[in-house]
Amino acid sequence: MTKPNILIIDDDPVGSAVLLGYLHQSGHEDVEQIQTGPEALVHMVGNIPDLIFLDIMMPDLDGWLMCEIFSKVSRWKKIPIVLQSGLIGADNIKKGLSLGAHSYIEKPITLSKIQDVLEAVLTTEVRYPTDPPDNIQKVLRTTADAAKTTLNLMMGAQTRVAQVAHFDPSQHLGDFAYSGIIGAYGGAAIEVSLGWTGDQATDFAVAMMGLEPEDMEEELLQDTMNEVLNMVLGSTTRNLNAIYPVQLGLPDTKQGGEIPINDSDHRFYISLKTQAHEFPMLLTVKETPERVEP
Repeated sequence: MTKPNILIIDDDPVGSAVLLGYLHQSGHEDVEQIQTGPEALVHMVGNIPDLIFLDIMMPDLDGWLMCEIFSKVSRWKKIPIVLQSGLIGADNIKKGLSLGAHSYIEKPITLSKIQDVLEAVLTTEVRYPTDPPDNIQKVLRTTADAAKTTLNLMMGAQTRVAQVAHFDPSQHLGDFAYSGIIGAYGGAAIEVSLGWTGDQATDFAVAMMGLEPEDMEEELLQDTMNEVLNMVLGSTTRNLNAIYPVQLGLPDTKQGGEIPINDSDHRFYISLKTQAHEFPMLLTVKETPERVEP
């Protein structure tokens, strides 16, 4: 397998050198270093990297604006962008999602963090079921990718889609501290449901609100779970609209119970894994000839 071309965009020469050293230790020699956004854009006119490590706090063009530019250029928009910063707080996480970032590495950068990123970006994609119709396969891939990216940006840990399979409604996935469902409705009913342990819910709330675990109250945890559902499906509504015209509904989260699943034409199980957690997710799609209201 050919080693990827990697671009580092960082105005801090010390931090850039540290990152370069870790990439070399990981067996990656084809690495370019550029210190400013404008220089990077000129470079990328004739050189399209396979992966970009992008610092957020830079003069002239900061990382946010660079992400926005990348997301609007067709030949750049699919390049995985790894932000070098901590996206603490819901607004920053949503911003990263909206601008198409792949994930972030919280400074200080370590060799293990770099190796996690490389494995997540370069690992061969999981097998998807091939028998569903094309539109259903597109919904499945779009939603799984959106969930992976949401968890990447929330947890600061690389998330992998570990398994995708048809789901048997008689299968019992276990009881969870929190469970919830959200849908997008219109030309089809597309619903995503998740289950969380208490530790997972607390980790999400800490990332979203910047509070300490001991400061979390039940209402905050519940609000966080609703926000996670909003992010997972809401971040990809525009892409889903290219498949079926849909409008995002309201999340419904409860304390305790099984992952909810409604009757539908197509049901899928998606396993998402980080180093610390496994997140089971269910996706259902009900194709309907008439508009379905939320």
